[in-house]
Amino acid sequence: KISFLKFNRKKHINILYNLLINRKFNISNTKNVSIYEHRKFCLNHPYRSWYIIKKNNNYIGSMYITKLNSVAINLNYHKKMYYEECLAFLMKNHNPLKEIKSIRPPIFYININPMNKKAIKYMRDFKFKKIQLTYSLNI
Repeated sequence: KISFLKFNRKKHINILYNLLINRKFNISNTKNVSIYEHRKFCLNHPYRSWYIIKKNNNYIGSMYITKLNSVAINLNYHKKMYYEECLAFLMKNHNPLKEIKSIRPPIFYININPMNKKAIKYMRDFKFKKIQLTYSLNI
């Protein structure tokens, strides 16, 4: 069983930084950031909800929900049961925000790094529907 700690600016910045620098799969964070840059980002707290994921006395990941209904589950241990628990917690404790046409869908959606084969497999196992492929334009 894992637990979810609501992000606390005073307690969790360094924990999140350690999770970030040890993360195997990233999407938006494509370069190493300094603790100063990370602290500034965390203090801005751009997410609707943000959690630290803990198993026993170990911090194993984080999860956040954006104001666009996007969900990120960042685990340092890619076990199916951890994803199941994250998704169950999400669905029990949150509802998607109301749709804004062409801006926010009426559903939660999860972005996954294409190299994270386990997470992709788990989403298929959970019968989630693939709704888009996203590409970065390097201009």
